[in-house]
Amino acid sequence: MVIFPPLNKWGIDPDGNFRQRLKKGNWAVGLNGDICFDGYYQIQHGRLKEPEWFIHLMSKDWFDFNEFMPIYLQAYINARIKEITFITHY
Repeated sequence: MVIFPPLNKWGIDPDGNFRQRLKKGNWAVGLNGDICFDGYYQIQHGRLKEPEWFIHLMSKDWFDFNEFMPIYLQAYINARIKEITFITHY
């Protein structure tokens, strides 16, 4: 379990990152960076850097890219991950 330093009253951690809980559509992200869809489909913050997420999720008929992207990017901030790799096919 990772313990983060306390946030100030605006949700900013000591490194200047704005960490917040966020919900968009059926997606939600927690303060630790864990992502959840509709209460059952989860992406743990430790797996965020796996670059195949978009290929996998885009194959799902329930996936909405516009709902997911703000959640995904906020998860990186909340998990204090500074680098993102995207792999997708069109």
